[in-house]
Amino acid sequence: MAIIKKTLFTGALLMPATYAQAHIYWDSNGNVPPRNLTGVSCGSRGDSPAVFKSGARITVTYNVAVKHGDTVKVEFSPENSAGFDQHVLLETPAVAGFNDVTITLPDIECSDCTLRVWESGYQSCADIQLSASGLHDGSGADTQPPAQVHNFSAQVADKNIALSWENPDEDFYKVIIFQSDTEVMSAPINGNSYNAGDQWGSAVVVYSGKASDVVIPELMRNTDYYYKIFTADTSLNYSAGTALQATTTDLGNSQPEATLTVMQNNVITAQALTGAGNVYVQAAIHDFDVDDFHTLDWSATDYRLMDVNSEEAMFEFDPSQLMPGDYAVTLTVTDNGNPPFSDTQTIMVNVQPSEVSASSEGAALVPDDNASGGSVSLLSLIFMALLSLGCGIKGLIGINKGQL
Repeated sequence: MAIIKKTLFTGALLMPATYAQAHIYWDSNGNVPPRNLTGVSCGSRGDSPAVFKSGARITVTYNVAVKHGDTVKVEFSPENSAGFDQHVLLETPAVAGFNDVTITLPDIECSDCTLRVWESGYQSCADIQLSASGLHDGSGADTQPPAQVHNFSAQVADKNIALSWENPDEDFYKVIIFQSDTEVMSAPINGNSYNAGDQWGSAVVVYSGKASDVVIPELMRNTDYYYKIFTADTSLNYSAGTALQATTTDLGNSQPEATLTVMQNNVITAQALTGAGNVYVQAAIHDFDVDDFHTLDWSATDYRLMDVNSEEAMFEFDPSQLMPGDYAVTLTVTDNGNPPFSDTQTIMVNVQPSEVSASSEGAALVPDDNASGGSVSLLSLIFMALLSLGCGIKGLIGINKGQL
């Protein structure tokens, strides 16, 4: 067999230009010999198809002579060369060279069916027939689907539904998810491939892939949606499916929420120092209506504060010339809903001279031993110091007199 393969490859080099385009093709010595080696089209059907039993599990061999993409598909057509995309028997990573793969043929009877191997626009077709008394009995056929997904759940956020699940560990290739506005009664047919957007009965395929979560966006508000998720193996055997139902919310126009944060020197603070640079009041807006636009109005802020920042969501002022005290920064945010809703928030900024703050910080370091909760007086501190030096009360009084 190795010599025959070598002869075929050598012949391909000596063939006209059309044969040089055989970037992928069925092995001529395999179970499904190709119609031709052009790789551009399926070619014309011959008169010597390979005959298999319906539902048989067989091994086929193809050669990726020139690798272009990441995926090879083995597809089936029940009528010559029609409907390959609806009957994908296997999807597998593209590997250069000869590849042996096992597929399960559809459990139908057909006299002019076709197998196609496809990779990035290049293809090779083989004539087959399926019958109840075919040459291959299909013993050991893989008809067992993988296990169901676990923890299939939905989270609703306004018009979006986020689905999540856990895929099985063994015999797993991918999942497909059907969506409908009624209970999903449709089920995928083993051996058929389904892609997102495909309509199947009353349902539509909203996801096909290997992930464990997906977000279905921009749905109708206040609407019931029904989902069913199916696992599949590489032979496209599908599980029975796991169903759930989720309802989008009808929020109408929700009220925006504003949050204000004061910062100076990149530190969040409620007290601003006159000599520590400009003060920034940052606005954060939250709105369940993600498509809303918002107008921000800072005009109710204390008139003594002048905004020196052009950013709409930022109020910036210079505290260096301000008198000590509290200053109110006020924001009103309004959405463009019908009717529009607003939220008003005010935050107080306490302005203090830098030296006052520094001295107050130093005072905080003196322990407070006064039982009444008051501060320790300077006289008391001097008195205690003199006592520690052995001076009496008279000495202390004498010092005070001498200063008078």
